[in-house]
Amino acid sequence: MLNTITASPSLVLQVPTEKVWMFTSLLQAGIHIKTDSGTSIGVFLEQLPGFSEEYIVDQVQTIFLNGTATDDLKTPLVGENPVLAISAAMPGLAGAIFRKNSLHAALRTTTESQDTTLDKQELTVCLKLFNAIARDRGEQLLRQGVVMENSSVIQFLTTRSTLLPHITGITIDNETITESGLISRLEQSHRLNIQVV
Repeated sequence: MLNTITASPSLVLQVPTEKVWMFTSLLQAGIHIKTDSGTSIGVFLEQLPGFSEEYIVDQVQTIFLNGTATDDLKTPLVGENPVLAISAAMPGLAGAIFRKNSLHAALRTTTESQDTTLDKQELTVCLKLFNAIARDRGEQLLRQGVVMENSSVIQFLTTRSTLLPHITGITIDNETITESGLISRLEQSHRLNIQVV
């Protein structure tokens, strides 16, 4: 597990190795990871499996912190439950505007900087991974296990019914669950640990 918050239940989806990539778009909904307040975006990302400094610089081309595009990997994570979204380069004009160090960055909406002179304390970041970043690094994250909102997992499974036949086994807290009983069990709590193995 990552340095995640405590969550229950623990859901394990068994999927053939060659099909795990099909579940990586689940990470768009956000995974919850603990870090210290004031940790920079770059340092935070480097703590994730497969996110070397080289990979982050070369592949992570678009970064949003609390809905605002940023270019600076030294930007600190502060506030209550910050939301960090990352992706590879996006197509079109929008992609050009929001890409790191873009010539079109002046077209972005900006927000005032926050006071970051806070005492060190633990906070929980909601990290969202998109497009090639999710495909490149999502399998390792899902195999290791992540914490997510139950509602996000329920929505993913109910709107992508074509993925269900690829699930060969389901356990919740080591108890075997049928596909038909999965959603009702998930609705009983707020967050869960999920692994796709």
